[in-house]
Amino acid sequence: MPEEAGAKNLYQCEECLLCIVTVNAVEGTTPFMTMCQALPDCTGSMRSVMYAVSQVVEPGFEWYKPEGEDYEALDEETRTQHVDLGGLLLRPLPRRTPEERMADYHAMLRRAQRAREERGPRLRRKDE
Repeated sequence: MPEEAGAKNLYQCEECLLCIVTVNAVEGTTPFMTMCQALPDCTGSMRSVMYAVSQVVEPGFEWYKPEGEDYEALDEETRTQHVDLGGLLLRPLPRRTPEERMADYHAMLRRAQRAREERGPRLRRKDE
């Protein structure tokens, strides 16, 4: 089943134990395991936490659907056995300035506040 666009995930390397955060640029299928992307010389495998991560975290990589020249540059097996079946590919995201991250954080807080206002007061249990 494809994962939704915008969903964030965390992968941890079984060798170096470092983690990366990914975001899905589009809806598609991402792997449970991938080669380590945290360190250039690490040969370990990274394992997904299956989207059990705060969606507020800042991603450093994105899963994307290659198109045009990017798609044509892939080997036939990757195209036919992965991308054509809805599979996404991983690439690093450009570094963002602290101001850009802060603007996104404030936008997220505004969305959360609007959602709370639309939902109304939370019902409390009698024992609370």
